[in-house]
Amino acid sequence: MKLLFIQKDPFVNLGLIYFSAYVKIKGHYTDLLVDSCCSDLMAEIRKVSPDLITISSTTGIHTWALDVAKKIKAQFSIPILLGGHHPTFFPDVINDPNIDMICVGEGELAISALLDNFNSDITKVPGIYVKKNGVVYKNDVAHNIENLDDLPFPDRNLYGRYPFITNQEN
Repeated sequence: MKLLFIQKDPFVNLGLIYFSAYVKIKGHYTDLLVDSCCSDLMAEIRKVSPDLITISSTTGIHTWALDVAKKIKAQFSIPILLGGHHPTFFPDVINDPNIDMICVGEGELAISALLDNFNSDITKVPGIYVKKNGVVYKNDVAHNIENLDDLPFPDRNLYGRYPFITNQEN
């Protein structure tokens, strides 16, 4: 599966680099676009051609996230998952017509399980609320990772197309 993260501003989002590392060791591909650094976000999405788009949102920028989801849905039929603090604390955001899924709680196990089961029944993935055929399936929060040493090192290469964010040379 090819997962595309979209974030608003040019800073390293620790959650995303941990998610990316975790799903990569499970055999999935990740990429990232920073909206404020893209002259044409839709063209960049077209180039990446993802299977799933995840938009990271805290409360306060959730209106930006919902606006971006609306623009994406106007041009693509790619499923959109809203992750971050906002959907965890305000899960009713799943009712937005442009959001297909939300992640509630910690996302490493939830997103990995979602990607692993994407071509089968995703309505029972812990930590994921899913809309399917007009019905919202609200699953329990995924288990936390008890031993943080089990997590891989963060995927700092996720920001490879934006070396100015990490001050790294490619």
